[in-house]
Amino acid sequence: MNNKNWKRNFYVMWAGQTVSVLTSSILQMALIWYITQISGSALMLSLASIAGYLPSAVLGLFAGTLVDRVQRKVAVIGADLFIAAVSLALVLVSLSGQLPVWIILVVLAMRSIGTAFHTPAISAATPLIVPADQLTKCAGMTQALQTIGNIAGIAAAGVLYPICSMSTLVMFDVGGAVVASIATALIAIPSHLDTDVPQKKKNLLHETLEGYQILKNDRGLFALTWTAALFMIIWSPLGALFPFMSLDVFGGTTVQASIDEITFSVGMLV
Repeated sequence: MNNKNWKRNFYVMWAGQTVSVLTSSILQMALIWYITQISGSALMLSLASIAGYLPSAVLGLFAGTLVDRVQRKVAVIGADLFIAAVSLALVLVSLSGQLPVWIILVVLAMRSIGTAFHTPAISAATPLIVPADQLTKCAGMTQALQTIGNIAGIAAAGVLYPICSMSTLVMFDVGGAVVASIATALIAIPSHLDTDVPQKKKNLLHETLEGYQILKNDRGLFALTWTAALFMIIWSPLGALFPFMSLDVFGGTTVQASIDEITFSVGMLV
């Protein structure tokens, strides 16, 4: 690709993804605050955290291997639309009245499944678009866009949650996923599948273990991966109970709760 094309493709794709990250962040916070206010239970928030992360953590071991077997564009759009469909189902349920907490837990788990496939697909798409000498710079921009989208989503959720219905907030997320899908559909992502060379079929477990061995051979990256995993285990309980402390223990508003979340996020960045 020439210089103009790769930049256009990269910026279009990540403009759409940033919108999706923003709307997903709004919905994620809204669902957590809803559970906090309805149940007033730290246990329910812990279950919500498990539902939101465990499926992605378990499937993440194999999702990258599965994603590698299809075109990147198909994987990214498919995962985005799956998450949108799950959110749309929540809208239909909410029209009947109050949302049961167990329904929200199921939705969080299903969205986590979609994320398990979306994350490796979108991460692997970037190197196919961006020239090797620009990859580090663009990877940094990608992380910055995701972080900014998350923080902006938390801020927006604090303002929108008291004045919008849950179905409206869910529709924002559906719209964000559709925007991201359209943006991905409009760009060219080179194929990573070599159709001219016969591929030796391997089973899923074999390919996953092969990938793990490659990771293990890079001592620095291997150590970083397990350090990040350990950090998430230690941090997750605090992150899960932040809304409970803000809204229930201290009797704060959602605006104040969003300020707490943003302050924590900015501190983490620093």
